[in-house]
Amino acid sequence: MPSEWQQRERYRFANGAYADLPWKLEDWWQTSAVQFTHYAHVSASDPSKLAYTIDYGKGISDLQQKMKPGKYLRKYFGEGRECFDVALMEWTRSRIKLPAILSEVEISQWSSRYAALHESNPIQFAITAEDIKTVYTTGPRSCMANKHQRIDGVNREVVEAYSYGDVAVAWLKKPDGGIRARSVVNLKSKLYNSVYGDPPRLIAALHEQGYKHSHRALNGCRLHAWKIDGDSAYMVPWLDGEQNIGLSECETHFTVGGGRGDIGSFSASSTSGSVGCGEVCGRCEDHFPEDRGIWIESIGEMWCGGCAEDTFWCEHCDQRYPDDNYGGSVSDCSWCQSCLEDDATHCEKCEEYYADDDTNNVEGTSMCDDCSATHAFVCDRCGDWKHDENQRQVLTGEGSKQTISDWCEGCSEEGAIACEATDCDYRVDSRSTAENDAGNEYCSDCIDAHRSTRERLSVEWDCAQALFLKRRAARATNYYPPKWPIRVWVPPPIARRE
Repeated sequence: MPSEWQQRERYRFANGAYADLPWKLEDWWQTSAVQFTHYAHVSASDPSKLAYTIDYGKGISDLQQKMKPGKYLRKYFGEGRECFDVALMEWTRSRIKLPAILSEVEISQWSSRYAALHESNPIQFAITAEDIKTVYTTGPRSCMANKHQRIDGVNREVVEAYSYGDVAVAWLKKPDGGIRARSVVNLKSKLYNSVYGDPPRLIAALHEQGYKHSHRALNGCRLHAWKIDGDSAYMVPWLDGEQNIGLSECETHFTVGGGRGDIGSFSASSTSGSVGCGEVCGRCEDHFPEDRGIWIESIGEMWCGGCAEDTFWCEHCDQRYPDDNYGGSVSDCSWCQSCLEDDATHCEKCEEYYADDDTNNVEGTSMCDDCSATHAFVCDRCGDWKHDENQRQVLTGEGSKQTISDWCEGCSEEGAIACEATDCDYRVDSRSTAENDAGNEYCSDCIDAHRSTRERLSVEWDCAQALFLKRRAARATNYYPPKWPIRVWVPPPIARRE
């Protein structure tokens, strides 16, 4: 049975002393113990906050705690929320992290809806050119803020074109006086498109005013058609959704989406703040005839002829770049910075850049092909490029086929042996040396002069035996057996004497 103070709180809801919260009928609120212990309601002294009874002690004393709606929902319905301890009859934080009942997005939406209903900061609408300019220049960041054109000798902000009368800028104020959020709205059909700054709060306020969201919210609205001084273009702000606008026959206004009797159609998807005949230069944002522009492939923009003089053509990736992206000259060809870093190497001898395929790594030093041929060599043993000062000549091969090869110092020390003849300066491949009876190693040119008589005879015998075996093998190869049958003469038997 409810206690005396609980009956008191319920009676206050019944007689209207307490104002219900916006989420009163939601299932997550109806099924929560919070509803029957907190008796949360809109604070009478500060409607921007809600008031609730923290525990039984405060209920008996008729004391309520005030709190911002977002903080309250996070504390009792967000992740790690508090739970009701029946034994203590109070709300405490559980040792186990409880799952959230409401997501952070849902909490933000409900707190924004509460603010739209109860905060003393109603939605406002900027309709005049001066008010619209103030909202854009002091509110949330915009690509149209502080962008102006010269109209009839006066600098006008591009967004002032909204002030024709069909369009307004809805906005909310911050507590410190700044602008919290903004959105361009259609006053006739009560539609809005994109919201900037604090979308949940402004969207809730717009819905309370009967506005609905639409990607084509401004269709049918009129904008000022102010011609830019000294130019054939008109001042037009960028519109969400890449919408087209039609120029009226009297050339006084544009109609978003086009209108009856329009004499021209333009796209309002440019952030340059202007539309007109021809193209808009992506660099200087001036208009120019279509046949006088140059497409800058690397950045996806069309530049006028004057700005295009500050570009170059990369002959490696075949694209045009602004001069700021110039990397350098590679074999007398212009390369962009990206290609130079990815596919070129700096020669440390001639101090020029070359394509990676035209350079070699010489013991950690990058050299072009010409410098490599002049200052380096390829080791015939390991196949690596080495500096000329590390070149060593080594005899390789056997006997009459022995040749002089270029080895690096490391391979020479590892795989070559110095000929022990006093009058020979060659180093010999360890696989091509010959030993005499004394165990000394010589090259093929010096070994004969340093063999003993017995050793020379042994070598000559080995050579003669090898020649004999070679010739016998040749005869066996050319031997053809006789045709069958073979007739063999057999002598008559000899009579035995008695």
